[in-house]
Amino acid sequence: NTQFKRRWCCLRQMRTADPAEGGGGGFGATSRCTSNSSLSYFGSPDEITPRGSIPLASVLRVETIGAQDGRSHCFALHTPLRVYVFCPGSGDGDADAEATRAWVQLLVHAKARQLMEAADAESTPSALGLYTGL
Repeated sequence: NTQFKRRWCCLRQMRTADPAEGGGGGFGATSRCTSNSSLSYFGSPDEITPRGSIPLASVLRVETIGAQDGRSHCFALHTPLRVYVFCPGSGDGDADAEATRAWVQLLVHAKARQLMEAADAESTPSALGLYTGL
């Protein structure tokens, strides 16, 4: 679908505990928290249930692409299956350019945070792993 549709977006971050790591949350729990960020989009600002969601884990690249189909100041999210194009604002003024920069910066920082947490989770031994060498 190549037509633009007006959507309202929200970057959501949910923190979850890994149940395999003792994620009961009780005293002395050794769970690791991970964040699952996604960009949810809605058909109107009053909607509660998103029309769709793009998990940041599936995003390969975020880039500013400039003009797209007569709209200025756009950016794209590349996933393995699709390229999502967003154009904040309705005109091509300085406010729209700033909105695009802000969204790109926010998404890049959220993706970087997610990658760093994943790297930390891989390099931090689990409580079980700490005791296997004894």
